[in-house]
Amino acid sequence: MAHCDLATGKIYGCKKGTFAWWHEKGHLEYNKTVLSGNLAIFQQLAFYVWMFSTTLMIFNRFMAFVSLPALFIYVGADVYEELWCNKYANRNLYK
Repeated sequence: MAHCDLATGKIYGCKKGTFAWWHEKGHLEYNKTVLSGNLAIFQQLAFYVWMFSTTLMIFNRFMAFVSLPALFIYVGADVYEELWCNKYANRNLYK
């Protein structure tokens, strides 16, 4: 399975020039953007809200209206990054 080390910038588990390699390269490029830092903070806050509101659902079912959007934001941030990296890979693979 392909993966990249954000600290060293090395890509492991795939051949250079393949879609998987460009996808992992996309993670390295995405990590350099301002959006990635802001989205990571927002995702972390959504995770805390999700966990806290899920816990409070024991006492009040209304907290589901807080918990569910927080979950979607948390998961959505990961999905956005993967889509961004796929787009980056497609752009560079088929130049």
